[in-house]
Amino acid sequence: MTRIGLAAAAFSVGALAWAAAIPLAAVVVASTSGMAVPKVAASAVYVAGAVVCHQKPERSFHLAGQPLPVCARCTGIYAGAALAVLGMAAFATGLALPFFFLALFPGYLKKLPRSGGWMARVKVVLGFIVLAVMFKYLSNIDQVFQAHWLSRERFLAIWIVLFAMAGLYLLGFVKLESMTKDEPLGVGRALTAAAFLAFAISLTPGLFGARLGELDAYIPEPSDNFLSAAGNVSAQPANYFKDDLDGALTAAREQNKLVLINFTGYACTNCHWMKANMFPRPKIQTALKNLIVVDLYTDGTDAASKKNADLEDKKFNTASIPFYAIIDTNQNIIATFPQLTRNTQEFLAFLETRPTGRA
Repeated sequence: MTRIGLAAAAFSVGALAWAAAIPLAAVVVASTSGMAVPKVAASAVYVAGAVVCHQKPERSFHLAGQPLPVCARCTGIYAGAALAVLGMAAFATGLALPFFFLALFPGYLKKLPRSGGWMARVKVVLGFIVLAVMFKYLSNIDQVFQAHWLSRERFLAIWIVLFAMAGLYLLGFVKLESMTKDEPLGVGRALTAAAFLAFAISLTPGLFGARLGELDAYIPEPSDNFLSAAGNVSAQPANYFKDDLDGALTAAREQNKLVLINFTGYACTNCHWMKANMFPRPKIQTALKNLIVVDLYTDGTDAASKKNADLEDKKFNTASIPFYAIIDTNQNIIATFPQLTRNTQEFLAFLETRPTGRA
């Protein structure tokens, strides 16, 4: 094995061992009984962690009531390295397995499909899909930087064209590589083309403001907010704020209401799903009328996003989005809801939470 190979192997083993040692050390230290050797080993992990990390308990994950040997940020770095090793191992295994199987059973080589025009068609269709995925990630960048080049309408128009072209190509209407004029149309190719065309057509209502259900989580948000999108336009000016907690608190004092803080993100899939599919539900809209709603974006590049992220971290000890919190006008926390939910009653119960003694 070369030096590079040895270094890669050492890194892989070290990354996996260290990632496993971090939670195990916390469990061993927290246990009231056990052998001396594991206790000493766990203490050594904490000593090693102190060399590279501040080990502040308030900024660390806890396991069995014990803070981990490194803070949350460092834990993410080491877990990411371990996951990268596991991911590459899984990738390499996936590539090698077919060849290993065929080496064991060479007779199956004769049963494999022969190369031909179908391979080129698969390549072209996958090219359309890759382009669609590329625009998805470009839209995330566009939203984070608030450039507004890829609006919801432009994004949907691009997707409609790409998926429609894939379907028309399979049907032979778009003449590209490997498609001959008189080639017969098989059932499989016809059904695949129909699926692409049906998907493209199903996106069309979104161009005119219609909601697209589950797909709304993966495409840019509409220009309006969830209050106006749900037909509650009259409530928007007084009840909705964006990146303006002070304004929301002022409105709450004037209207004697509580404030619902929605820590959200421009490129957050779960945040988009909640806005598109949970907030417009009638029971939820009714509950929102009794609250002042403020969206605080945390993943942008502007000063407001940094301020919002700092607020979430310091006041609520989390950086996750979506994260919902109900506070009073003195910024006392009434209730929090830390995740996406598809259960209307669960989220409604949170929105209807009130301080003791307040109806």
